[in-house]
Amino acid sequence: QTSGATLGHGLGVAPKAAIVKRRDGSSNWISPFFDLQTAGKLNDDPPFTNSYYSTFFTSQPSSTLLTIGSNDDINRNTSTYVAYVFSEVAGYSKFGSYTGNGNANGAYVYTGFRPAFIMVKRTDDSSSDWYIFDNKRPAFNVIDNYISPNLTNAEISFTSLDILSNGFKLRNTGNDLNGSGGTIIYFAFAESPFKNARAR
Repeated sequence: QTSGATLGHGLGVAPKAAIVKRRDGSSNWISPFFDLQTAGKLNDDPPFTNSYYSTFFTSQPSSTLLTIGSNDDINRNTSTYVAYVFSEVAGYSKFGSYTGNGNANGAYVYTGFRPAFIMVKRTDDSSSDWYIFDNKRPAFNVIDNYISPNLTNAEISFTSLDILSNGFKLRNTGNDLNGSGGTIIYFAFAESPFKNARAR
């Protein structure tokens, strides 16, 4: 449980995001965004903060290592953990943030590929849920079915966003997805890791 311990991630480049969970006991799913130096919980809805991030990571990740703190959710003596660590792959994965505009003609997010999976969370609000969308529910725009990993609800439906050939565009005025001035993080993955395959 030494603060400053290092973990190899094997990506060969500095990661953009991660999801970490202690396996042996009650703990949170920690979700850091490294470029933004902010972190929150996948299993809950509080805001993401820089101070929360710094309890888990004592320095920025390198192309080979994560440097972690001593918080029990990431570094408890004798505990075991699972960590999903993500880097961007051109044409396949993208991690970042966008600013909401509060308009039905909503924010557009460029990914460089047609997303098959999108997960978003507003980071600067005290009660915003996580949202997961995909290109199968339904298989056409507007995408209006989602699930929330921080809730136990069944699938919920309302007009949300369009999946485009090179990104996605919000079609919702709601506070969580497109609140005016809000900062919303996203994970986006393509269906196939082919850099130039954007046709469906």
